[in-house]
Amino acid sequence: MKVAAWIGVGVALAALVFLPHFATPYYVTLVLPALAYAIALLGFNLLFGYTGLLSFGHALFVALGAYATAVMTSKLGVKSFELVLLVSAAVSVAAAIPVALLSVRYVKIFFGILTLAFGMLFHSFLFKFYDITGGDPTKEAWKHDALRWHEHLRVGLAMEMMVWDMKKPVIASVQGHALGGGCELAMLCDITIASADATFGEPEVRFSDVGPAIVMPWLIGFKKARELLYMGDSINAAAIMARCFMPPLSSCG
Repeated sequence: MKVAAWIGVGVALAALVFLPHFATPYYVTLVLPALAYAIALLGFNLLFGYTGLLSFGHALFVALGAYATAVMTSKLGVKSFELVLLVSAAVSVAAAIPVALLSVRYVKIFFGILTLAFGMLFHSFLFKFYDITGGDPTKEAWKHDALRWHEHLRVGLAMEMMVWDMKKPVIASVQGHALGGGCELAMLCDITIASADATFGEPEVRFSDVGPAIVMPWLIGFKKARELLYMGDSINAAAIMARCFMPPLSSCG
């Protein structure tokens, strides 16, 4: 059995060596991320198989290697594959050591959540520091440009006002949470029917982001609308029903 396994490994390696010579560049490019993910899965298998610890932070180390490669090749002009490979691995290891020293203090789900937190922290770093990571600034640059912000709001408002432009009445059925854009769409519908556990609100204001709330003041009153839009709190269906937002509560399933 072991001999057959080694033979299979040898055949696979030989196929990878000769792949660029008989395959098109398209398929060669497809193989590269497959190998990268295979390495990540190998590390995941070793960690979970030998220690029983479930990690959600592997993407962090893959991204570090990828960004190190991108910086070396595009900004530093390094063309040596061997050097790029060594430096990328070293960068990932350098980040993995402090993460591991903190994470291994916990076990079971706490370990997984902590590794996920480190991964999301690095993800936020990538999208905030465009000059360093070379991320796509168009995804959030509109927040820092008044004209782009106005255009963003115009598009969002046009989408929401489509409900009012329809020739037939639109009925919203809400169960659970209707927050942010969902809350605005529910308010713009001609009739809103909600279950007893329905919750409405604009929590995105707590993250310095809020859409055009042009209908809320007229439905629940200016005072209550200001409270929701300033504080980002939520309001349940019973409270909204008392303010003529919608008809009496329905079980809605």
